[in-house]
Amino acid sequence: MTTNSILFPSQIKMTSFTINNKAYSHRELNCIQDFFTNEQWDIIDCALIEYNKLASDCAVKEETVNEIKQVQDVIYELARTAY
Repeated sequence: MTTNSILFPSQIKMTSFTINNKAYSHRELNCIQDFFTNEQWDIIDCALIEYNKLASDCAVKEETVNEIKQVQDVIYELARTAY
């Protein structure tokens, strides 16, 4: 570890990230992020939020609501680790 990485932890480069219990390289995550534009990711996120609201209002199984949240968590994790 260099002096710069101690003083500036943001300069430390992680070699892999774990999402859904699978390890991905930074390059792979960037590739996945590039499947859609930022605007398209926002639309997907908004659609999941609306679906989650509808599922909650319509007495959909709690398991389904949890699955929606898990998908959102994966998308948020991807957004945090890409680029």
